[in-house]
Amino acid sequence: IGDEVKPGQLLARLSSPELAEGIKQVKADINRQKAVVNLAKKMLVRAVSLIDIGAVSKTEYYERAAENQVAIATLATLRARLEQLQNEYAYTRIIAPFDGRITVRHNDRGDRISSTDSTALFRTARDDSLRVIGDVPQTQNYAIHATGEATLTPPEMPANATATT
Repeated sequence: IGDEVKPGQLLARLSSPELAEGIKQVKADINRQKAVVNLAKKMLVRAVSLIDIGAVSKTEYYERAAENQVAIATLATLRARLEQLQNEYAYTRIIAPFDGRITVRHNDRGDRISSTDSTALFRTARDDSLRVIGDVPQTQNYAIHATGEATLTPPEMPANATATT
C-alpha cells in the first residue's frame, strides 16, 4: 500500500497452472499435427504421381486428398485453440491502468482467487489531480466563470483550504 505505479506496470501475476499446462499440451499437439500434415502431403503427392500409371485408384487418390485437407484443418483448429489459451493466459497479468498510487490491497500472496470473485485485487488512485463536482444554486450562476478561481475547504479541515482554478 502506498506504492507508486506507472501505466502498464505489472502489479500481480495470477498463477494458473491449468492454463499453462493447457498451452504446453496444445503446443505438443500442434507439433504432432504438423508431422501428420507432412505425412498426408507426402501420401497425396505419391498418389498423384501413381494415379497416372494406374497404380493408385481414383478412390484412393480422393481419400489421400481428403486426409490431407482434414490434417490441415485440424492443425488450424489447434492453432486457434493455442491463441485462445494464450489470450486467456494474458489475463493472469494484472497491470496498472494509469499513474497513481496503490491505496488498498484486498489479497495477500498465496490467496486463492477465482473468476467468480467480485472483490477487486487492488485499488489505485491518481494523486496528481483532484476533480471536484459541486452544485451551484441557479441564483449564483451569474457569478461563476469558467476561468474563475474557487476555494475548496474540507469540513473536517477548515484550515487546509485550497485555491484552485
